[in-house]
Amino acid sequence: MNFDLVQQVVEYSKKVFWGKRLTYNLTTNGSLLEDDIVDYLVQNNVSLMISLDGPKTIHDRNRRFGNGEGTYDVVMAKIQRIKERYPDYWKDIQYSMVMDPANDFEEICRVCKDQTIVPQNLMASIVDYDYDGTIAETSEEYIQNSEYSFFLALLARWKRYPEEKVPAISNLMVKNIFGQLYHIDMMGELNENDVPAGPCIPGAMRMFVDVDGHIFPCERVSEQSEAMRIGHIDSGFEMTKVQRLLEVGKLTEDVCKDCWCFRLCDQCAKKADSGEEDLSAEGRMRYCKYSRAQAYNKFREYILAHEVPVYYKEQIRKKEGGQDV
Repeated sequence: MNFDLVQQVVEYSKKVFWGKRLTYNLTTNGSLLEDDIVDYLVQNNVSLMISLDGPKTIHDRNRRFGNGEGTYDVVMAKIQRIKERYPDYWKDIQYSMVMDPANDFEEICRVCKDQTIVPQNLMASIVDYDYDGTIAETSEEYIQNSEYSFFLALLARWKRYPEEKVPAISNLMVKNIFGQLYHIDMMGELNENDVPAGPCIPGAMRMFVDVDGHIFPCERVSEQSEAMRIGHIDSGFEMTKVQRLLEVGKLTEDVCKDCWCFRLCDQCAKKADSGEEDLSAEGRMRYCKYSRAQAYNKFREYILAHEVPVYYKEQIRKKEGGQDV
């Protein structure tokens, strides 16, 4: 929406970081990708991620223009235009898919059949209701179809089912899961002084700045939250607020130190954000059940990945010279 600013950032970075190899990433809904903008992105090697929540029937429910019309047709036309003008650049476009589990999983996956996009570049995540005070509703169809699709993706990994018949979303999910299993091997023993896993380093790994110049630890937190407003571009970081985010584990110290998933906890300070100046221990505790469930799933996936190749060798097909053996 303010492409002049995007250009200023790129040109400024080239000047300040002369001699360095720079990478740029731009996330957009895709509706404003005119030829001149795309030309600039290609020329400056800007990686592009486009928000795409599913096929037209799903995408247009939430992603609309100001007049209420859906954006799907416009966005897909822009992507098709890029494909025609810059086919190599088009192949690397990533797609951020926010899946609403209230929908049917099979219906969501129909977007993978559209030749305008590269299905393997879909990055899927579940809709986030952290700041709405609600829980995402999950349809029975979504559960059944997503679990079955995940099962087929597992079979495809071990050459027991054609990978091309599995939705790209499920194949990518399995690939990501198996790619992250090494985290369990690297956990190691607890230290005398230790903290739960989960928090990132505010302002180091990611950083977000709003239109008024306020600094936040990342783009996932609320811009209305005092606790998450950790500084300003004119005055720098407020280290007291940064320290609170880093030490979020102290809020529930007595509970956390006896928790079995201490090393696999996925909670960041966002889970303790009540919108007030201070973080909330009660808010953090509400997500413990979910975090434990996630940790349990990681152990289950770890066992699956390690035991199947050992105990079911005969059931796993390997390709040698294009033939199943």
